[in-house]
Amino acid sequence: MLDYNFRRYTEINLILAFAIYLISPILGPYIKSMGYTNTQTSLIFAVLPLSIMLSVPILGNLSDKIGRKSIICIAILAEIIAYTLYLFDNCLACIIIARFLGAIAASILPLLTLAKIEDGIKKDRGYLSGLFLSIGHIGRLVSPVIGGLLADHFFMKFPFIVSIAIMAALLLCLLKGTKFKLKKIKKSDFNIVSDIKTFLSFRDLRAMAVLGICAHATVPITTLFLPIFIIENLNLSNTHVGIALFLLGVTHLFQGQLGRWGEKIGNAKAVVTGLIMTGVIFCLIYLTNSYLPLVILLFIQGIWGAFWNVSAWTLMSDIGENVHKEGLIVTSYLSIAKMGALLSYFVSGIIVDMYSFQFLAFLNGIILIAACLISLLMFSGKYLRKNN
Repeated sequence: MLDYNFRRYTEINLILAFAIYLISPILGPYIKSMGYTNTQTSLIFAVLPLSIMLSVPILGNLSDKIGRKSIICIAILAEIIAYTLYLFDNCLACIIIARFLGAIAASILPLLTLAKIEDGIKKDRGYLSGLFLSIGHIGRLVSPVIGGLLADHFFMKFPFIVSIAIMAALLLCLLKGTKFKLKKIKKSDFNIVSDIKTFLSFRDLRAMAVLGICAHATVPITTLFLPIFIIENLNLSNTHVGIALFLLGVTHLFQGQLGRWGEKIGNAKAVVTGLIMTGVIFCLIYLTNSYLPLVILLFIQGIWGAFWNVSAWTLMSDIGENVHKEGLIVTSYLSIAKMGALLSYFVSGIIVDMYSFQFLAFLNGIILIAACLISLLMFSGKYLRKNN
């Protein structure tokens, strides 16, 4: 029987995922429709990983001190403000501020809700973490399809308005009984460098840093250039973008079982296997130039992406739980990993403008495979062995 805390924060994560990703099929095309090139749009999107790198470790550390629920409420408020600013499409400053606030909130919320439920998990960590991620992913899965339909059948900004309403209602519910305590906060809690040094002091986490940087370098492909490619190159609709993102994410519903398999073969092996196969699929995208083979490859990639995802978080949660720094570790990882996304946003638009979306996917696939081979030399035997 699942406890109340697990059920409550799993439901919260589900609602937040739905609201946050409702705009995912339209955001890239929406910003590009303001008259920007692929390169300029990519630079605007680079605000996201930069803001995550600078702020998320601090918020994760503070959540360990003043309570995860308080930080969750603050993050939801920031997301509401961000989505409101997106509505001012003639104001570049508003869009950049929205990217900054939205990036922090969208990245910290799933991490803190995961850390909140794992505070009470004593056994079956891989399975329960996978179950939490799978249920939450339902919202992330269906929302792009619904967001695309809303944009096509009403108007482009309508998904933003729906998201704002959902998050505002959830925030009001959470604020009841929430006490904001600003105690025990020290100057050192805002030291990003110290947090990252703590993360890198663990051998297995250094391997995860390498993999995370290369994995997050693929973010511009699916969040920005895949929707643009489907709409501009394949001449299809926002709904088609939503379906593609749905197929990419549907296999994440099985992260509970995938988490068990990962623990059986060793979480580090599962992480490396999932990312190598993800890299292979990115290479194969180079050969596609029509919608059907593209979405088939995205579906297969989703299987391996889910395997990597749940195994990575389980591995890092195990390490974090052992040293009582889980909030710090998961957020420091995200800060480091987003270096890959930041660098990728700087160059991805140029690559797409000079070559093609398919070439960008191929290049990222090669980088992923190379990173996996390097990481095998870095992981300790503890996590490479099977868990009996």
